Amino acid sequence: MSEPMDINESSAETFLNNVDNSIDFAFRKVATFPGDDVTSNVTGLTESIRIGGGLVQSGSKVVASTVGTLNYKAPAFYWTENTGKRYFPHVGDQVLGLVEGTGGDFYSLNVFSGSNVIMNRLAFDGATKRNKPELKRGDVVYARVSAANPDSEAELSCTVLSGPKKEWSTGETVYGELKDGLFVRVSISLARKMLQPDCVLLNALNSHFSFEVAIGMNGAVWLRAANNNVVEAIVIRNSILHAEHLDDDAQVIAIVEELVKRSKLVGKVSNQ
Repeated sequence: MSEPMDINESSAETFLNNVDNSIDFAFRKVATFPGDDVTSNVTGLTESIRIGGGLVQSGSKVVASTVGTLNYKAPAFYWTENTGKRYFPHVGDQVLGLVEGTGGDFYSLNVFSGSNVIMNRLAFDGATKRNKPELKRGDVVYARVSAANPDSEAELSCTVLSGPKKEWSTGETVYGELKDGLFVRVSISLARKMLQPDCVLLNALNSHFSFEVAIGMNGAVWLRAANNNVVEAIVIRNSILHAEHLDDDAQVIAIVEELVKRSKLVGKVSNQ
């Protein structure tokens, strides 16, 4: 007759079984190219999976839509990390676009995907035919990808799907035109790092400056220093550009400190 299992031992075994079923221990990073079938790489779990940027579902298959590296985050999220600057639109992505065309009922925007995307002139919360934003060429817009089909133009929207909604005219909406500020392009990889809540780069900058920043999953960044301080904005921009080539957190902090120090020296000289 077997010994009865201790309740703590039973709980531990249950926990470990649950972990085994909810974490893909067999996952390995692989390089991806558009059209690659990665189904076998993302189906190591018994539960449903979620796919993010760089992956699309094609029937019963999961296929890569971009050059990059397949990544995984527990419990069940897979995506492709694009190490370049070309962006592949994915529904739900929040992006920054530059207005390049304003004719007809749609704006044409550049989101650095190889071809322009479109956005309806009324795709703003509270917009009507008589009361809507009037964007011009070169304006920067923060929006979400509302449609992405390989056979047609991707589409953006500045409307909020859920949560509190404020009309575009209040200037307090989640999406919309970003005025003034500096526009910077970075790699898709760095943009994703900057979107993390514990981003070392942004935390280091926050310790010195007050600023606004909008980060697009398409590798576009908009920033504006407090009181439109030009020197501070340039330091922030240069720190971001330098961080592109640094993998070590200590190096990122060091370059921010160095650029801040230089900016203070410049300020002293200009005040003399």
